[in-house]
Amino acid sequence: ELSPCRHMNGGCGDLCLLTAHGRVNCSCRGERVLLDDNRCVSENSSCNIYTEFECGNGECIDYQLTCDGVAHCKDKSDEKMQYCDNRTCRRGFRPCYNQRCVASGRFCDGIDDCGDNSDEAFCSNTTCGSSEISCKDGSCVPMSAWCNQVIDCADASDEKNCNHTDCSHFYKLGVKEKDFISCNSTSLCIHLSWICDGANDCGDYADETNCQVSHGQKCEEGHFACPSGNCISSVWLCDGQKDCEDGADEFQCDSSCLWNQFACSKNKCIAKQWLCDGENDCEDGLDESVQICG
Repeated sequence: ELSPCRHMNGGCGDLCLLTAHGRVNCSCRGERVLLDDNRCVSENSSCNIYTEFECGNGECIDYQLTCDGVAHCKDKSDEKMQYCDNRTCRRGFRPCYNQRCVASGRFCDGIDDCGDNSDEAFCSNTTCGSSEISCKDGSCVPMSAWCNQVIDCADASDEKNCNHTDCSHFYKLGVKEKDFISCNSTSLCIHLSWICDGANDCGDYADETNCQVSHGQKCEEGHFACPSGNCISSVWLCDGQKDCEDGADEFQCDSSCLWNQFACSKNKCIAKQWLCDGENDCEDGLDESVQICG
């Protein structure tokens, strides 16, 4: 059977790896970070990873200028078929019919931002079905999903401006009810110990803002240090969900290693508890690097 990586590199900008289930899992070589659109940029890139695109030669251009049929990068990397034909738009952007990505807020604003008017094509209020409600970014979710303490909209708008949730009777994961408090910004209940733990528990990062960053922090055994200084459980590493604010727990993931292992390279796996233990287990020092250990 042909590997999905054989076609256009699986849509990956760099390494195309496969999960145990045969799904594409994009990864990056070297000190580079994977973005939402499956491209890799250097870790200390001067480009803004939310609003700009890093050309292959390091230039920065406006992300919305990519895949518009005009090369804005000197090396034309913003128009490469391998990138444009397979990418998914970054968070905060939505796809046009013509493969461009335009900021969600520019859809239905009366201006043709896509160039083919597809961002203005379905803008009557009937876009969502009769049993659906529109998220702030224009996507539709069922009415039953509104204010149900589960984040359904990408921007968490389905859990904002809800009636205040009484968290005193909330029971989750076997923790005593009285220890839960409500997020001021969304309807969710969180445990006090979850504040500033590196995980987005409120849905809009409200519990992870204004946290004291302590870079030299050592985490207990079985925990991983996010670059911000927060400690997260090692079980959360490479589980497909970004638990560190910048997603560092999902860098350096390789499908050939088990969930409780760390990928030093494509061919070498070490136990996760060997990370940041002061010993160079990867041979190239990756398991003790600043990038991993903060």
